[in-house]
Amino acid sequence: MEIKIFGYEVRIEVIIACVIIGMVMGLVMFCDCFQYNLIEGMATKKNTKKNTKKNGKEGFTNLNNNDLHIDNSYTMGWVDTAKRYASGMGNENRLNTYKDNVGTPVPLPEGELFFFADNKFKPECCPSTYSDSMGCACLSQAQVTYLNERGGNRTMGPTEF
Repeated sequence: MEIKIFGYEVRIEVIIACVIIGMVMGLVMFCDCFQYNLIEGMATKKNTKKNTKKNGKEGFTNLNNNDLHIDNSYTMGWVDTAKRYASGMGNENRLNTYKDNVGTPVPLPEGELFFFADNKFKPECCPSTYSDSMGCACLSQAQVTYLNERGGNRTMGPTEF
């Protein structure tokens, strides 16, 4: 059976299918994730204390080591376990493997834009993050440190690696 809509002849089955698909799409897009209250952020406002003003002298005090109470036993336990597990898999500190490699001096000289200009690419330097058709980049220790510090935009603390 066909119906004329805006001068076009359309089958009734197609119209029903389009209406059903439109309803399902509307439910999924508009009703599924709309689970917010009209006064969403105001619920926690009631739970705050009326008088939050602290009594006493306002100012700064020095922080000493006794105030920190840092417990490294939990984190250091899994770090040591991970290091023992990884030591037999070739995941040791690779910084010493870069000491014999020669690369472009960092930061780059004036006018130089190619970071790997003086680097050799060999299969012996794999695994490496950077490679070409000849193999992996043989980075120098200075280049690895420079990349790890993100070109001087990242300062490293004693616990970062």
